[in-house]
Amino acid sequence: MMVIITTLFFPPNDPLALSILATTGFAVNYLARPIGAFFFGYIGDKFGRRLSLYISITMMLLATGFIGVLPVYAQVGVYASVSLLILRFFQGISCSGEATGALVYVMESIPYHQRFFYSALYNATIISGGVIAALVIAFSLSFLKSENAWRYPFQIAALVGIVGLLMRYNLSETKEFKAKKKQIKEVIAKLP
Repeated sequence: MMVIITTLFFPPNDPLALSILATTGFAVNYLARPIGAFFFGYIGDKFGRRLSLYISITMMLLATGFIGVLPVYAQVGVYASVSLLILRFFQGISCSGEATGALVYVMESIPYHQRFFYSALYNATIISGGVIAALVIAFSLSFLKSENAWRYPFQIAALVGIVGLLMRYNLSETKEFKAKKKQIKEVIAKLP
């Protein structure tokens, strides 16, 4: 999608600026991931895995959904470029929180002897999600003959995020997290 988005959100008349901004638009997502790892690691360890997952998916669905409705460069100029880069940054932050937080939640929620299988299954679902996203993008760009066809995959992803958010609403906190919290409270209570 970056190939299409680049021509819509960055100045098309300057090839050098277009190349630099396209690379930045792609890279900002990856540059934000360590920040997300620290942020969501702290949230997950301090307040719980459930809250961390809830915040990360909310941030991802909002950033992705807003990309799907952003005005383009021809409409608002540089504001479109800046908005896209900010939203890509938030996608990167939430992506690292989502990927790591979900794996930690899975590992803490299942019996030890099943962890290897479910960690492999978790990684398979990430790859499957990427394949499904590529199919949705290909379908949208190939069969929906509209100038806004590039927007549909982002809007569909936001809807999928809403479904995921609703599914996570009733998640319980992991037993391991509860046990560690209880252990910390006991240690603090024993301090003079």
